Amino acid sequence: MNLFRTIVCFLLISCSALAFAAAQALQAQQIQPAAQATMAFEHLNSKNGLSQGSVRCMVQDRRGFMWFGTQDGLHRWDGHTMKVYRSNSSSSSLAGNDIQALYEDKSGVLWIGTPNGLSKFDRATEQFTTFQNEPSNPTSLSANYVTSIVEDKAGVIWVGTYLGGLNKFDPTGNGGKGAFVIYKANPQDPSSLAGNLIMRLAVDERGDLWIATFGGTLHRMQRNTTKFVRFTNDSVVAMPRENTIEALHISRTGRIWLGRDGIGLSRFDYLPITKSGSFIPTAERVFGSGIIRALYEDRSGRLWIGTPNGLNIFDPSTGGVRTLKNNPSDPQSLINNAILCVYEDRSGTVWVGTENGVSFINPKANKFTLYRNDETNPRSVGAEEISALYEDRAGTLWVGSEYGLHRLDAKPLSGESRFTHYRSDPENPRTLSSDDVTSICESRTGTLWIGTNGGGLNRFQRSEVSGLGEFMSFKPDADIPGAISNEFVQTMLEDNTGTLWVGTASGLNRIEPGLVASGQPVFTIYRNTPTTTTKILSNNVIHALYEDHAGTLWVGTRDGLDRFDRAANKFTSFRSKPNSLQDLSNNDVLAIYEDKKGVLWIGTNGGGLNSFDRATSKFSSMTSKNGLPNDVILGIIEDAKGNLWLSTNKGLCRFNPET
Repeated sequence: MNLFRTIVCFLLISCSALAFAAAQALQAQQIQPAAQATMAFEHLNSKNGLSQGSVRCMVQDRRGFMWFGTQDGLHRWDGHTMKVYRSNSSSSSLAGNDIQALYEDKSGVLWIGTPNGLSKFDRATEQFTTFQNEPSNPTSLSANYVTSIVEDKAGVIWVGTYLGGLNKFDPTGNGGKGAFVIYKANPQDPSSLAGNLIMRLAVDERGDLWIATFGGTLHRMQRNTTKFVRFTNDSVVAMPRENTIEALHISRTGRIWLGRDGIGLSRFDYLPITKSGSFIPTAERVFGSGIIRALYEDRSGRLWIGTPNGLNIFDPSTGGVRTLKNNPSDPQSLINNAILCVYEDRSGTVWVGTENGVSFINPKANKFTLYRNDETNPRSVGAEEISALYEDRAGTLWVGSEYGLHRLDAKPLSGESRFTHYRSDPENPRTLSSDDVTSICESRTGTLWIGTNGGGLNRFQRSEVSGLGEFMSFKPDADIPGAISNEFVQTMLEDNTGTLWVGTASGLNRIEPGLVASGQPVFTIYRNTPTTTTKILSNNVIHALYEDHAGTLWVGTRDGLDRFDRAANKFTSFRSKPNSLQDLSNNDVLAIYEDKKGVLWIGTNGGGLNSFDRATSKFSSMTSKNGLPNDVILGIIEDAKGNLWLSTNKGLCRFNPET
């Protein structure tokens, strides 16, 4: 903490300096610095609702919420939105806005430490109960500046303070309102604390409480006693006493790691039988700074080390170190180099608090989350072959398969997800007309349209109650004027006028906006007919539909690409020509996409990827000879960096148009 560092007084060392330097050199041989590497971080800052950038502490509660403590309030992040709690004139608000410590106890109570007192949060009422020092009350909090909070294995809450010593919380005291038992330094008693400025608290696997005080002394509190055993660095090769412990972490194996203000990382090896221990320093230069503000061991046993000059990942088993820093040209690098805290949540995601926001990453998470059919789980996806995906305006994912329509309800923080299934029931005309779902589209009115193979088009009118609703199907019928052209619907698009376009295996269908939401729609059909050779569709089998930024409708067919002129009600066709490098590479068009720069991209069945210059009406093609894994391009989409992602018959491909 900056306040503590400003008052640290370093002792000059004479004869021990050379010995200490030699020890550092010896340790440096065991730690192998690695070249600076990058990891793809995501970030939270003011754009996501953080009211202030300095994130000093964090914790994940039992409900999955992430809590962040800043200099300007307590923040709760639910994976989508941030809620901020601040101190105000109300007695039920936070003790203060400068959050120094956070801890959730075994009963689910969230404790918050500030320079103005200790607060606990009642989730049911969203109110805080605050404990502060009362000079006339010896059972009140010993000092208002709270620096650290932990809970031991017996369920006792311990609170470290600035110049007020150590506090043990008694929930039954003060008439059930809570009272504190205070432990302070006594110069006449070597079994008391060495000082009253508590820097950090930690509990080991045995349930022992460890206390770091200003000046560099480490204490172990003997269970069921009021006595402390002090450990100081007074041997020849040990670290100077006056180097304050800024970070304290006890690993799952019982190894105690210390981050010092001027020395860097050290390890304290405690021997329970002899009740003694020794300090083992590491090499400061490997971590880029002698100041360590944050230590955290992840579930793999790696130590995440935060300094004012970046983040280090140290593997004690190999001695390897990976250094991560902010790179202004890389938006996925650390958001800031000044690291204040590190935390790993239950999913394995590591959160890094800095002076300018939060960076987070799951180092071991698969880049792809797989949803598979599990016959023992009715909430699994329900199918293996997925034929359609659509995300609606509410962020809900709809999945089409040969076994019906499925809705995915995902919870990003907990990682839980479940599918709701909609299937055809021949006895119920209000269900899906066919389980073979081929395409999905949402209208601006919220109506979900489902295209099927063999069942025509379905209109799904969702109710306000999640999971309920009914389907109305539209199939070809010679006795109904304006019926849909074919029962095999391959693709759909709602254009900017609200007109719904439906591509089938037998022509292109149009439904006017006023007839989209309700009633019996009338389909206007466009077909390729043998009696007409111009101004018509290239082919009746429609694979792809796309509306560009100018409102032009593009139609991908089995035999060419068509541009539709709505004013003239005619189609202009583009086809491949023998030995021509400036025409479409293949007539079977499967995908159409316009990127942010206005370039139109065409995916074909065997001809690879085409780009179309609308000014010259010329095409350029790229195939497996240029690096594509396959020349069948089934889908195209662009990411935030301008890369095109292409789905092919041989996997997913990322293509950089610039290079």
